[in-house]
Amino acid sequence: MKKHAVKARKKKTAIHAAAPVHVIIPQPVMLRKTILRAAIDTTQLLKRFEEYRVLRVLKTKAYKQLGRIGREMKTQQKILEKEHLPPVAHTLPTIPQLNAVKAPVIPIQPQEQPRITAPKPAAKKSVHHTEIDRLNAELEKIEHQINTL
Repeated sequence: MKKHAVKARKKKTAIHAAAPVHVIIPQPVMLRKTILRAAIDTTQLLKRFEEYRVLRVLKTKAYKQLGRIGREMKTQQKILEKEHLPPVAHTLPTIPQLNAVKAPVIPIQPQEQPRITAPKPAAKKSVHHTEIDRLNAELEKIEHQINTL
């Protein structure tokens, strides 16, 4: 019996499984500090953006509340005019003008009324504040890494 000769086959290596490449970096500490400073800048930008988002939401809520209060004031004014004030003619009677007689002007002092202020809403910690806290913690961690280099 004849034995067939078997050719040795080379294993094909994939292109993506290439051996790691080592590169010499001059002043690696300075490069790490530069990268960490860039990370700090990016984190600060994210923090400011998160604060902006929170302020935008609060502003929208304040404008909605302002509109609601304005509408309520109009309805209360209509109720006051209809129920508690006497009817008033829409046209004012004309008074003949006399050129010779002019009435003296008497200044009227406004009466002081107590100022009513709305109660301030209770401060509550929302998801946005936890995001800002997380970014602050990340900033402190990166700054600590820079200081240890």
